[in-house]
Amino acid sequence: MRHRSEPEPNLVMDRSLALKAASLFLLGMLLCSPAMAAEPKAAPPFSLWTLDRRLHTLSSLLEGKRFVVLSFFATWCAPCRAELPLLSKVHERFSGQGVEVVLLAVDEDRAKLEAFLKEHPLPLLVLSDPYAVAAKAYGLVENGLVRVPRTFVLDAAGRQVASFEASAELDQKLGALLAPKPEPTARSKKKGNKR
Repeated sequence: MRHRSEPEPNLVMDRSLALKAASLFLLGMLLCSPAMAAEPKAAPPFSLWTLDRRLHTLSSLLEGKRFVVLSFFATWCAPCRAELPLLSKVHERFSGQGVEVVLLAVDEDRAKLEAFLKEHPLPLLVLSDPYAVAAKAYGLVENGLVRVPRTFVLDAAGRQVASFEASAELDQKLGALLAPKPEPTARSKKKGNKR
């Protein structure tokens, strides 16, 4: 039997849920506010080899490009394999606009990676990161495990302008980044030149 001074259990739970929801809402508003918008950070440099023994560095990949897409993947990762057609389409759509799409394979077994790429030819540059050196630099190794898939979009200056756990948003994001910026109109120029 409940005493009169005890609140009803559902009322206590409702208040608790309301407080949690309000806290999450305020936290979300704070994190999404313009004051909290972070400047793009510099991408960690790396040097990795292709399977045919050509060395590529981050700076060599950025050379002459507007954007470089780095997609960390592994042949044993089903979501990674599912993304490959999308990444290939992004490459086909944007390569003529100064975008390079690069796969960074964290597979330790070179023979398995070679067999996979032979069975699934890709139009993308594939770099081998068997010791997860680049993956560690990009914060993808936790407790000895590599978290893939993960995709980063870098601008020409080598800054991370976007990152995704899955590349489904990549096409749309690149389209927005590559869209021409509106020129200031004569009217807006006059407004800015008032003395």
